[in-house]
Amino acid sequence: INVLVVDSSGRSIPGASVNLTRPGYDVPISTNTCGLAFFTDGVTDNPDYSINVTASGYVSESVSTFEISGDSAITITLTE
Repeated sequence: INVLVVDSSGRSIPGASVNLTRPGYDVPISTNTCGLAFFTDGVTDNPDYSINVTASGYVSESVSTFEISGDSAITITLTE
């Protein structure tokens, strides 16, 4: 899964903390300089993932019951 984290103007947010969880899986990754977090190890096709994103100076955002199927991608927008 690829998670892109942007601000309300569409600019990427490097260094945001992205935590992908489901029963038996809990992995935090920081976004790279392009605002992307890539999850590969241990990710399986399941409909019950949650994504929690935090970054300094922004309101945290959560997405519950996110389904991963194949090459999934999502964009999370954080507000200041």
